[in-house]
Amino acid sequence: MGGRGVGLLHVLCAGGQRALARAAAEALRDLGGLETPLLVAAAAAAPEIVRDLLVLGANPDAADHGGRTALHLAAAYGHPEILQAMMSSGVPVNVEARNFEGQTPLHCAVLAHNASLQGGHSPVGGSGGGSPTPQDRFRCVELLLQMGADSSSQDTKSSLTALHLAVRGGNLALAHLLLRQPGMAPRLVNMKAHGNTPLHMAAQSLLPPGAPGEQTLLQYAGSRGASEHILPFLEVYRISIQSFANARPYLTTECEDVLLVLGRLVLSCFELLLSIPESELPHEVWLGFHQSIQDSHDALLEFGNNNLQILVDITREGVWKNPVLLKILSQQPVETEEANKLITREGPSFLQMRIKHLMKSNCIPQATFLSKLCADSPEIANVSSFRQAYITCVCSMLPNEDSIKEIAKVDCKEVLDIICNLESEGQENTAFILCTTYLTHQLQTANVYCSWELTLFWSKLQRRIDPSLDSFLERCRQFGIIAKTLQHLFFLIRVIQSEAEEAGLAVSVLLCVRALQIRSNGSDEMKTSVCKTIACLLPEDLEVRRACQLTEFLLEPTLSGFNALEELYMQPDQKFDEENALVPNSLRCELLLALKAYWPFDPEFWDWKTLKRHCLKLLGKVASDSEDDAGCHMSLNETDMLETFFSDYDETKEHKYYDGKDTMSHPKEKARVKKPIGSSERYQNTASF
Repeated sequence: MGGRGVGLLHVLCAGGQRALARAAAEALRDLGGLETPLLVAAAAAAPEIVRDLLVLGANPDAADHGGRTALHLAAAYGHPEILQAMMSSGVPVNVEARNFEGQTPLHCAVLAHNASLQGGHSPVGGSGGGSPTPQDRFRCVELLLQMGADSSSQDTKSSLTALHLAVRGGNLALAHLLLRQPGMAPRLVNMKAHGNTPLHMAAQSLLPPGAPGEQTLLQYAGSRGASEHILPFLEVYRISIQSFANARPYLTTECEDVLLVLGRLVLSCFELLLSIPESELPHEVWLGFHQSIQDSHDALLEFGNNNLQILVDITREGVWKNPVLLKILSQQPVETEEANKLITREGPSFLQMRIKHLMKSNCIPQATFLSKLCADSPEIANVSSFRQAYITCVCSMLPNEDSIKEIAKVDCKEVLDIICNLESEGQENTAFILCTTYLTHQLQTANVYCSWELTLFWSKLQRRIDPSLDSFLERCRQFGIIAKTLQHLFFLIRVIQSEAEEAGLAVSVLLCVRALQIRSNGSDEMKTSVCKTIACLLPEDLEVRRACQLTEFLLEPTLSGFNALEELYMQPDQKFDEENALVPNSLRCELLLALKAYWPFDPEFWDWKTLKRHCLKLLGKVASDSEDDAGCHMSLNETDMLETFFSDYDETKEHKYYDGKDTMSHPKEKARVKKPIGSSERYQNTASF
């Protein structure tokens, strides 16, 4: 019969022709291909044909183009008779098979029952034979559970269990059925889908249409003239809290989310109350709300739960009517004892909400006052969030000398943590202000603690807030002016090369000049690092590389340094190409002047043989006579002058750094007086760039 036979079998299955279908199936049994007819029979509500096909060897787990097995189709179309036929066939069936949506047959059955209650169609699509009733679809769920379906299975896309789906659909009957499964209730109610348990969904379902959650509440409550929206939302929270109190006798504390849901309801209700001007609420509404909260509180006290006490107090005296809060709002001094009493009563969560509300309302001085009280209070174990709120408020008051001093008191590691938190919360501007202020303070005070991380954060925030490369380079240049340590300048050069590469070459060289001009009492290694950095920045400029290597050698005479210097001088001289230069000629001249400030002589008109002779002398070696004859053509006076220079240079090398003063403090008779290094008008004008 081949393919035509299978097609005929499809038609017979769809039409419910059992006798003919069985005969055709027996004929095709040895050829295979009974799986697709099985799916057709399941969708067409033909239980006898389904049983016959299974007995004849059809694979019960075969799936269609959507990954749906016969169980999926029967569950989705509401055919309990198909499920009974598959059970009675004795053929093992995988009740946990998943379709391409990641759903098990149980998920499909629950969704189908939800749709039938709401007057809709099965979400799986298609249509089966007959007109299944809600009772048929409910029976499908029962049969799947009897077949061993796991009610705690989560679909692979949304992590929803059957109970999540039932609660979301407001399907109380199915929720009761699932919770009655032996030993499943504690596990089911505790399972989360993207952080939400079925109880969370039940609370959210109390919101009116068009209000999907907390953000909508805050959006409406925070808008002007929204009293017509506030009252319904306030009623939602009242009913939710009251319902929880009524259901508390039936809930177990073994479920971790029982008290969590109440806590979230209380916090959300408090946040709404903060946004409501009391003048917009009718007095009778306010009294009724307070009485309802008081009754719920009394009911929960029987179970040792005191979560509603704060709401009772607030609704009795007013959201902002507490005497301590009134002092804070008017920025009057608050005694430590009364401040700690308020902090103990409200707790960190409520105080954080108050501070956020004050900041959102642009009451920055009041928010600063309250966050400072909380940050300094011994009643709060973890004050990091309050310190962050305090620093955020201080940043919003910049530029202000007192604010800058407050920021400077904070440890750099804590500042870095606050910057990361602000960035993750979407407050990039505040993070940038804090980062820039603290980095400026470090540059001015020569504090290098955690400076690299701070500089790196600043560079990323600067580029994100202002993508302009010119602005970034200009800020780096300004930072270089006030920097007092070589480390800070190296950090700035590093971020410039990372963000700007060749476009930032001129500013990088400028910072190197600044580094050479800084006179510190550190080791010569840092100055040597500056020279190496310059050589890396300008690898094609032979004159600059020679000057850098000579400076390195004079700072620390070594044989390897001499060999590197000799290698550079053996290369043919180059003419500086001003038109194609990567840095301006004026900046290049300043760089060479800054390097020469470390030399006790100026070998501009010497040949290599002359320079080599005196470099070897610094190494304690003497050049051969042939080298002297070939390369030394100086007069006696010139030789004496060089001897004087090197004699003075040996004396100055006893110090860690060459201090830039006149090396000829006791000039010989024939030696001309040398100007103090860096005393020329041109050098002085540019030294501070």
